[in-house]
Amino acid sequence: MLSLFQVLALLFILVLLVKITLKFKNLKMGLGEYLLWVLIWLLLLIVVVFPAMTFIPARWLGLSRGVDVVVYLSIGFLFLLVYNLYLKIEKIEFEITTLVRKISFKNFKLNEKKK
Repeated sequence: MLSLFQVLALLFILVLLVKITLKFKNLKMGLGEYLLWVLIWLLLLIVVVFPAMTFIPARWLGLSRGVDVVVYLSIGFLFLLVYNLYLKIEKIEFEITTLVRKISFKNFKLNEKKK
């Protein structure tokens, strides 16, 4: 029998799977990104339905509780996500700076021609 938490978590996961599938079908997400998120949410779904399965990787890693594996992997995934966001922001900042310089130079040239 599933607990209330498990039922709510399953509903949440299913809603997210539907949302990312719709996003993918509307071409707002690439195939690689789509498959990554589907894999993550399906793994989480398995962990929610069968929480005892987390003991197997916990034992391999020398941890005493299965939930520790989930927490450590989640923290690692969040760090990876933040790092990727940082890289994207840096790239966007560089592109904006380059664009502003080009526009400024073009405006300067136009003002010089008017004089």
